[in-house]
Amino acid sequence: MNTRESNLDSVTARCMNRFRAAQHPERLNPVGPPDQIFAWFIVQELPVGIAGLVVAGVFAAAMSSLDSSMNSISAVVTTDLFKRVSPHREEQAYLTVARWVTVLLGVVGTATAIVMAQFEVKSMWDQFLSYIGLLGGTMAGLFALGIMSTRATSTGAIIGAVAAVAALTYVKTSTDLSGLLYAAVGMTTCVVVGYVASVALPGATRSVEGLTIHTLQRDDEPGGAQ
Repeated sequence: MNTRESNLDSVTARCMNRFRAAQHPERLNPVGPPDQIFAWFIVQELPVGIAGLVVAGVFAAAMSSLDSSMNSISAVVTTDLFKRVSPHREEQAYLTVARWVTVLLGVVGTATAIVMAQFEVKSMWDQFLSYIGLLGGTMAGLFALGIMSTRATSTGAIIGAVAAVAALTYVKTSTDLSGLLYAAVGMTTCVVVGYVASVALPGATRSVEGLTIHTLQRDDEPGGAQ
């Protein structure tokens, strides 16, 4: 699910909840979790036919997000991992690997959804955001470290990522910090620790021309884009 669709789903659910609570509170499901308000609205309020079209649209949007994510992960695994390990294979071999990775992702994703559906959580949306914070904060930190610093090294980036994962694990298991702040914690830890480690453990000197905000050339500078 991309950010735009996630925000749209959240706004839709809030609108449905507002409609029920403000105008027809007697139609609310008193025992259902907040995540079910949209599905409850479709079943209880929409006429036959329209409800089917809305459900079909929801499934189409979900499938669109899932298949694009699975395709991206499969491409990364095949191109950046398998191709580097076995660079002299035929294209058919890479295609086969990509297909099997996609199948594996589908199985893992389905199993994860089934397991998460059994969790006793107040809001699956909040749970989703906390997981995004746990995973996305470190990735955002790596990106920020690489693009904002000319002294960042691969060793420093790895150390920063490990430190971010450790910090997020501690925050999640030992504090009451909101899951909405996990991304900020992970990103800050990765950037700070990664930069310090890069300075303390400098690696081989490599050109970073055009790779950071400090080495990008403006269009009006000599050698810049025309």
